[in-house]
Amino acid sequence: MNEKNKSLILCTFSRKENLKSTKNFIFAKFNPKNIIVYRDKDYSQFMLFYDVDATVDFKTGVNGTIMVHHKTSSNTYFTINALNLLVKEELGTVVPNHEIKWDDYINKFILSSTNTEENAELNKLNLIFYDKYYNYYKDSAK
Repeated sequence: MNEKNKSLILCTFSRKENLKSTKNFIFAKFNPKNIIVYRDKDYSQFMLFYDVDATVDFKTGVNGTIMVHHKTSSNTYFTINALNLLVKEELGTVVPNHEIKWDDYINKFILSSTNTEENAELNKLNLIFYDKYYNYYKDSAK
């Protein structure tokens, strides 16, 4: 894959009452092909996942947005900090190249409560599919 085709997966958190405006803002700012939306069991937290070009500055403009990674075979989204905490939870210490049993985390979002490992809590959220929005103007916007 060349530099031009590299992408990042972003997750933006939203409340239900802000879901439509958040979705519209993401499409306007980042022009992703689609947005996949998951929710928590109480419908109180929504997570919008989408791909963006790797050169995009996602840290400005969208509050509550983080970069994530995705294990397709188990539909597991995770942050690197959370992955380190997961290994530490399993083994007592962080071990490079530790093999994660991804089948134990099917349809989960693994993230940490902070950006640093110090005092961070590991969260394993169940992902419940809510909707998928398509950007029908993606190809015409070029």
